[in-house]
Amino acid sequence: MNDKSPKLIDSDDKKLQQKETKRLLSAILVGALIGIAFQEMVNPVRESIRAFGFTWQIILLFFCFFFTAIRFYLGNQLHLLSDSLLSMKGTVWLFDLIVILFETALIVFLGGVSSVEESSKAKIGFFGLLLLLLAIDIVWILSQWLFGGMSKEWKRKNIPWQWALLNFILAASMVLLIYKVDNVYSPVGLIWLTVLSVTAFICDVRLINYCRLI
Repeated sequence: MNDKSPKLIDSDDKKLQQKETKRLLSAILVGALIGIAFQEMVNPVRESIRAFGFTWQIILLFFCFFFTAIRFYLGNQLHLLSDSLLSMKGTVWLFDLIVILFETALIVFLGGVSSVEESSKAKIGFFGLLLLLLAIDIVWILSQWLFGGMSKEWKRKNIPWQWALLNFILAASMVLLIYKVDNVYSPVGLIWLTVLSVTAFICDVRLINYCRLI
């Protein structure tokens, strides 16, 4: 026997439909932008290979972009699709979606400077855009805590502090690398950036792993 009234059933169906709509929107919008980011990466890498062949600098910068894009894509999508976020007020989810779309748009620009030649010509190259991306993500996580303290409707069950700490360590290491290496796009600089990017990816997937993918 079903004790729920028709109004409660309609309300539950509406909430379920809203969750499915949010899931669909996030999958389409974020997925599309990531696809564009990889397409943007293809052009500078292809031109660099045509001009200089396969060099260590091309390969290393490609790996830096690849692991950064995949790490942010997985983390952001899983955050948008989490039940804890979907159960909150719609404006909270919309705020997170806007920030994540902005971050993904930065990854698109990051793809456009995924060669030493393009980064050297640009006013803000690969290193600069990556630092900006990390800084925005850290500020966003801090804002989750700040808004939660200001309003009960914005108070979250979980704030990804591990993600903020990981990105802060990565950003601090990059700043240190800039001061220690004369040319960050030299083989030595790119080797260290690749090590940092791969390490951040492994830490995110294996150590943090808050969504228990593996």
